Amino acid sequence: QSMKGGNAIQEPLIGYGVHNDYTMTSAPRRIQQLAEPPSKNDTRKEDCRLRPEDVEVLLKGRWLFVNVWRNISNHPVEKFPLAACDAKSVVLDDLVVFEIRY
Repeated sequence: QSMKGGNAIQEPLIGYGVHNDYTMTSAPRRIQQLAEPPSKNDTRKEDCRLRPEDVEVLLKGRWLFVNVWRNISNHPVEKFPLAACDAKSVVLDDLVVFEIRY
């Protein structure tokens, strides 16, 4: 499903449970991607790119991604709301590793 002016919408993630969006490998790669020209499905505009010198500085320090979501339905979200979890509170044996390639 796609939204006019937006990117492709993933199928609901509830089928396989809780997930995280970034790993120790993919998060720094995303910082680098934010300095590249927007891709076909990217909702970023050309003038929102990071400068290469900003990427270098960011990757040397600490940073945080904050995903901002909005409901694209005419109905309020009543099931499966977003949640946050401190990674330190998760037992490693409870994690399931899988890979998504973009």
